[in-house]
Amino acid sequence: MIYSIVEDMKSVGSKILRTESFRFKFNLNLSYSKIKTLGNLQSVGGNLFLLYTKIESLGNLQSVGGYLLSMGTEL
Repeated sequence: MIYSIVEDMKSVGSKILRTESFRFKFNLNLSYSKIKTLGNLQSVGGNLFLLYTKIESLGNLQSVGGYLLSMGTEL
């Protein structure tokens, strides 16, 4: 299930269209992905890795339980 969410987020890139808010309980590594926004993601329980992404918006992100790493991004 967790793998599925991450792969879905990476595969849609800039087209994350979630109608409901959701939370991720563990580390989330989106490094080197083409993702543009985190959409309706509200929280990440562990670390959030955004190394060398094209991300432009953190969307509805409210909290990260660990580190937020964003080297090489335009954020």
